[in-house]
Amino acid sequence: MRYTEFSLEDFINDQKFREWVLHPDPESNYFWEKWILKNPDKEEEINEARIAIKAMFEEDKAMPLNKKDDLWNKITDQIGTMKTLSGDEKVRPLYQHKVNKPFHPPTRNRSWFKISVAVALFLVTTLGGIWISLSSKVENIKEGSTMISKNNPMGRKSRISLPDGTVVYLNAGSKITYPDFFDEGTRDIYLEGEAFFDIEHDPSRPFKVHAQGLITTALGTSFNVNAYNDRFQVSLVTGKVEVKDLNNNNSILLSPGEKVNVSENQTMVKSDFNYDQVVAWKDGVIFFQEADLPEMVEKLERWYGVQFKLENQPTSEVRFSGKFENEYLNNVLNSIGYAVGFDYSINEKNVSVSFK
Repeated sequence: MRYTEFSLEDFINDQKFREWVLHPDPESNYFWEKWILKNPDKEEEINEARIAIKAMFEEDKAMPLNKKDDLWNKITDQIGTMKTLSGDEKVRPLYQHKVNKPFHPPTRNRSWFKISVAVALFLVTTLGGIWISLSSKVENIKEGSTMISKNNPMGRKSRISLPDGTVVYLNAGSKITYPDFFDEGTRDIYLEGEAFFDIEHDPSRPFKVHAQGLITTALGTSFNVNAYNDRFQVSLVTGKVEVKDLNNNNSILLSPGEKVNVSENQTMVKSDFNYDQVVAWKDGVIFFQEADLPEMVEKLERWYGVQFKLENQPTSEVRFSGKFENEYLNNVLNSIGYAVGFDYSINEKNVSVSFK
C-alpha cells in the first residue's frame, strides 16, 4: 500500500514511519519532509500519528511484559493531558527540520477519538505479539538463538538497539548481523561496512565485533569500526578495546582518542584521530579534511544514495576541507563546487559534475 493511501492506523503501524518519529536522521527527515510537502492533505494524519507514537514509546526497544501496565497508564495520562490543551496553548512538532510550516494541533473531538482507537488497535496487536515472542523465546534459548540481519542501502543510516542494551549506529551501505539474544559467554556480532557502537557494560560477557577476519573486543565502551571494502579501521572514543587479527594472531590495545588502521598486508598501525572526521557521521555531519576527489565522491554517493558522473576532470589534484551538518545535497555541492571549481546538475539519483 502506498503512503498516500495510508490511514492514521496505517502510519502508526508502519515501521519506517515509527523509526523516523522516534529516531530521526538526515535521510529520513528529507524523505518525510519532502513527502509531506507533496501531500499536504495528509499532514493532519501525520501529526496525529506522531503524537500517538511518542505517547506509546520513549525508545525503540523491546518492552518487557511487566511494563505493560506502565505503558497503558502512560498513554492514558498523556492523552488526558493533551485533551486539556486550550486554544491559546501551543503544541510543538515532534521534529522540525527545514520545513518551517507552523504546526497546528489536530481538531480535538474527531482526532483524539481516532488516535485512541489507533493506539488501542496497535497495543492489541503489539502486546499480543510481545507475549507470543517472549513465550517462544524461552523455547528458543533451549534450541539456539536466531540470527537477525539489518542492511542499510546507500543513502540510509539507522539506529539499532541490540538485545543487551547496546546501541549501534549503522552507516549507509552497511550490514550488521546479531543473535536475537546473547548467551552467557560472549556477545558476538558481524559487520560489513561501518558502524558506531555504544556498548552496554557487562564484564562477564565481552562484546566482539567480527569484520574482515579481525575481532574488536570490548566490555563497556564506545568505538567506531570502518570495514568498507578492503579498508579496516577501529577508532576508540571511550573505554578500551583490543583488535585482533585472526590470520596471524596479532593484536593491539587502544586507548581513547586512538585508532588502528590495518593495511592490505595485515600490518597494524596505531595513531590519533579527529573525532569529526571519523565519528561525526552518526550525528548527521559530513566532514572532509583535505579530501581528494575519489574520497569526496565515495562519501557523497554513500551518504545520499546517488551516482556521480564526472566530466572534464582536472589534471591537477583536487583537495577540499569542509563540514556540513544535516545539509541537502545541493547545498553541499554548491559549497564544494565554488571552492573546487565545477558546475553540477541533479536528476533523481544521478549527479553530473563538470569541472570548469
